[in-house]
Amino acid sequence: MIKQAAQKQIQGLMENVERKPAADISDDELANWIVLDVREQFEFEQGHLPGAINLPRSRMELLLTQSDELEQANEKPVLVYCASGKRSLLAAQALTDLGANRVVSMDGGFQGWAEKGGAVSG
Repeated sequence: MIKQAAQKQIQGLMENVERKPAADISDDELANWIVLDVREQFEFEQGHLPGAINLPRSRMELLLTQSDELEQANEKPVLVYCASGKRSLLAAQALTDLGANRVVSMDGGFQGWAEKGGAVSG
């Protein structure tokens, strides 16, 4: 029952959260976003999108209480990504619930970004 509820939640997020495929985002376009990597720190250290802020989904709300990095989220849209695109859906919804104006989950995540040959830092 819990597994089905979780699957239903993810499906609902896929329908309600704004999404953009990694393949449709250019390296140059990243400057238009606050880029938020919600993977764990060890994943971030293995490589990430240039200029990305690491804020692991597992601790996002707690870390936001100690950080000013997303205070400009009402002035600039937030592009959220994880490894494949599931954690970023959860994070995008949470940020929207917290008051961010425009949050977009990157479909395909870091894997999709790397597969298309996007720039990688770290």
